Amino acid sequence: YVTTHRKDAFVCEAASWASGGGSSSDGLPVVALVDRIRVTPVFAELSIDELFRVAEVGQEIRHQAGREISRTGQPAGEVFFLLEGALEATSESGPGRELTAPAAVNVEEVLQGVPLRTTIRAIEHSIGFRVPAPVFLTMVSDNILMAQSLFRLLLRRSPYRLRASIVSPSQAVAMRSGSGGSERLFPPDPFLAGATAAQLLAMRASASNVTLTPGAIVFDIDASPAIFSILEGELRLESPDQPPILARAGAMFGVADTLAGTPSGWRAVVSAEGRALRLDRDDLFGVMADHVDLMQNLFIEALRLRDRDTSQPVIRAEQQFFA
Repeated sequence: YVTTHRKDAFVCEAASWASGGGSSSDGLPVVALVDRIRVTPVFAELSIDELFRVAEVGQEIRHQAGREISRTGQPAGEVFFLLEGALEATSESGPGRELTAPAAVNVEEVLQGVPLRTTIRAIEHSIGFRVPAPVFLTMVSDNILMAQSLFRLLLRRSPYRLRASIVSPSQAVAMRSGSGGSERLFPPDPFLAGATAAQLLAMRASASNVTLTPGAIVFDIDASPAIFSILEGELRLESPDQPPILARAGAMFGVADTLAGTPSGWRAVVSAEGRALRLDRDDLFGVMADHVDLMQNLFIEALRLRDRDTSQPVIRAEQQFFA
């Protein structure tokens, strides 16, 4: 009935597929493809409409057992999402690892713009979904929810918290005395070390001014994350299980927590009058959408910190973080 009375291509395709027994031997209809890719954490927060757009820009691909999908040293030309079957990922420096669906392959290399670090081979007949690298990067830059999902996956287990990103008082003094107009920009948090002046200016334009009144709570333990840059004054940062920290003029913090979308776990109380800049999460991702190279640099830094904090080899199967 549907195939003869409906004109929607996706609906008719799915109905024909279902009436034929739902076999995947001749290829999955777009509806079934969407149903499979939506369980991949990279796409987990996307709406159904967005998932259909993703399905249209990628390509279903099948590999027989033993087929090599990609090889170490090749350019990172695509991201491969495993939807069915099993793969083996091997590197030059370690034993092979088995990947089972759902899993994502070559994501890190595409984000970093570096050659592939692992050789991927199908262990059994496998169904995947490939997205060319330029298309994937465009998808990430155009879709805030997708970018947020990636940062959350990379940083959710990282102990890199607010403490590690605060500029020391001596650095703050050098910053204020050594760069005439630095107060108009954000100081160089480790995450933003590679940011250009234009990118920092764009962040400054999207930030709001915060007046620091002694005794006031700027943010609490469970508050939504945001980036703060102290221009004048001082904040006392308090945590239930950590010694307090004094953040003085020149300090900047909150980048990692804001990218991951997780509360910092700290309370900020004003201990000296002044002013600060605040950049909320949506505004940060808005700047990143206009500056794709900034987004890529932040992904590279997130990967570097993840590998440093976990004390694991850089070369790892993406399934550990994307499945």
